[in-house]
This record gives sequence, structure tokens and C-alpha cells, in this order.
Amino acid sequence: MLNELWSDKKNKTWDYFTQEKYYNIMNKSEFVTGDVQRKDKDARQKTSY
Repeated sequence: MLNELWSDKKNKTWDYFTQEKYYNIMNKSEFVTGDVQRKDKDARQKTSY
């Protein structure tokens, strides 16, 4: 999933926009389910320990 995110050359930094894109990729891959209000927050939670 991270490879898919970073393969898009427009994604250069880990900011609100790329975090939301990453959540959408995880959702498409059924790693997460549902439609949350703060996709960026949920993406950060999935990538941290």
C-alpha cells in the first residue's frame, strides 16, 4: 500500500493530503472499513505504534 502511495510522484511529503490518499488506498484494499470523518488522523494511527 505504501508503494502505491509513493509511486505517485506528486506525493512528496507526509501531509494532510497524502495521509487522506493513504487512508483511501487502505480502504480500497479492505485494510480499513467505513467512512471516517478524519481520514488523515486514521491514516496516521495505522502507521504509528
